[in-house]
Amino acid sequence: MCKSFYLAGDFVGKRFVTNDFIINDFLHHNFFTRHTNFSKYTERAQKAVNRKGRYTILAAGIILSLLNLPQANAGDDLTRAGDYLHVGIPITAGIISITKGDTQGLAQLVEGAIWTSVATTVLKETVKEERPNGENDRSFPSAHVSAAMQGSVYLHLRYGLDYAAPAYAATAVVAYSRVDGEYHYWHDVIASMILAGGIQYSISEMGYGISNLSLLPVISEDYYGFNLSFSF
Repeated sequence: MCKSFYLAGDFVGKRFVTNDFIINDFLHHNFFTRHTNFSKYTERAQKAVNRKGRYTILAAGIILSLLNLPQANAGDDLTRAGDYLHVGIPITAGIISITKGDTQGLAQLVEGAIWTSVATTVLKETVKEERPNGENDRSFPSAHVSAAMQGSVYLHLRYGLDYAAPAYAATAVVAYSRVDGEYHYWHDVIASMILAGGIQYSISEMGYGISNLSLLPVISEDYYGFNLSFSF
């Protein structure tokens, strides 16, 4: 009787995971009758590919921002890295949402960026704290850190810590670069993180977004005006 041996397995990372030898009788056409575990390993391989894909997208987005954005300052390498990363993080978050077809999430990201920018600017013009280097009085809070933190928190709330962990690490680099370059004090960058995180949390988790805002005119014999309401 003619016997044939078939080795089933899959390539995960740099390790080849082997399946059982499948002994099949060609005379009885039973070549795949004992193929029992291949689907399990195929599923494991797919999960590994998806996991690597997340970090590939994150890395690609940040690298592209580093290569293509104009240089904002002529300072040292750390300061320039912070200049690029604070834009690269939200850009990368947007790329991830687009590749996932997540239009609702993308809208939350954009809205969070707008409100974070507005709040940061209003506080800068209100507080008027002088920078450590004496350049101007726009030290509090840090626009660089608030932008980076907003993108990171969005990734965390929308897609989980696997996506957000590299972004949080990059945000820490941004924060340190702003203090090290004497553009901000530590309380500036910490307040910026709290501000941006709170705004994005309010939009993503609590539903305080434009999409949940209802503004309707109210007209009667006695008065007229507008009815403003939130749904969450």
